Amino acid sequence: MGKPKAAPAAMLEDGPTVHKTAQGAKKLPVRWQLERRGRTLKVVGADKSKPDDYTLDPLLYVERHQGHCSKPRLLMHESGHKKDKSPVVAHISLPKTGKMRWLGCLCSCIGLKGGNPKDFKIVLPAGFNGRERDSVIQMQALQIRELRDLARSKTYQITMRTATGRDETFQWIDYSSLLHAADEIHLAHKADMPSVKSGDPRPAKPTEFKAKVSMSNLTKKFTGSGWMMVRLSSPNRCPAGSPRPLGWTEQGHEIVATMAQPMITGTGIRCALTFQFWGAAAKGQLGEEFTRVATLTAINIWDIEDRERQRKMNEMGQNRR
Repeated sequence: MGKPKAAPAAMLEDGPTVHKTAQGAKKLPVRWQLERRGRTLKVVGADKSKPDDYTLDPLLYVERHQGHCSKPRLLMHESGHKKDKSPVVAHISLPKTGKMRWLGCLCSCIGLKGGNPKDFKIVLPAGFNGRERDSVIQMQALQIRELRDLARSKTYQITMRTATGRDETFQWIDYSSLLHAADEIHLAHKADMPSVKSGDPRPAKPTEFKAKVSMSNLTKKFTGSGWMMVRLSSPNRCPAGSPRPLGWTEQGHEIVATMAQPMITGTGIRCALTFQFWGAAAKGQLGEEFTRVATLTAINIWDIEDRERQRKMNEMGQNRR
C-alpha cells in the first residue's frame, strides 16, 4: 500500500507563513525541551536535525515556587540565565479565593489532599505590544476524574485573543495511554528523531503494538505520558473521510502543540518534557502572546504532575518508617 496522501494545502494553511520558528518571549524553536538545572527550569532547543533549532544554551528560564501562596507558582523570564536578572514575560498562579485561601494552600503544602485540579490565572505583564495593563488569561480545569482522595483534570481550556484578531479557544487534552499515545506526541519527543510537521503522512502502525517489546525498545518508541493542545475555533478542518495527516485530531480539529514526558521521571532526570509546536502555531501565525501562553501552560501541567509525584514519594517514605 502506498503512503496516505496529505490533506490539501488549503486545509493546512491559515494565512501566509510568518516565521520559520514560533515566536515567544524571544524566538523559540518549533521543538524544545524543558530541563532541570539546579533549582530552576530551562528551555533549550531540541531538534538535532535543524542546527539552528538545537542548542544547549538555555533560551528561557523558569522560576518555580514550592508551597509559597504569596508568589506565582511559575515565572518565565526573558533570558535563559538567572544572573541576567531579565524581566518576567509571563507568570501563572492560583487565583485568590478569599480569606480562607491560606487554608487550602496549607493543606496542599503538607499533603493532606493532593492532586486537586484548580483553575489557574496566567498574567502577561504590561508593556508587551504596547499594552498599558496586564493581560490576564484563565486556564480552566475540565473533565475532572475523582480517584480516592485525588481529583484529576484531563483537560484544560484557554480562551484568548490571538494574532488573527479573534478570540480563540484551545484545549490541552491528556493522552497518557502508553500504547495509544497520539502519533504527534511520540514522534516528536526525541531530539534525534526526524523532524515532523503538520501535513506529513502518518506512519504505519508499528508491529510492536501486538508483539512483546523489550523495555529498551519501549523507552525509545513511546513516552510515559503526553498532552495535546487543540485549536477548537480554527476555521480550517481536516475533511472527514480522507486520510488524516499529522497535525489533526480524529474530530478534524487542528493540533497546535504537543508535550511529552519521559517514561522515567524524577529529580535525577534532566529532561522534564519535550514540546513541539504544530500547524499555525509553528508558523508563528497565532502570535507571540499565544506562544508564551502555550509554553507556560505546558510547563504548568508538567509542574502539577511533578508536584503530585513528589507528594506520593513523600507518603511512601513516611509509610516505610
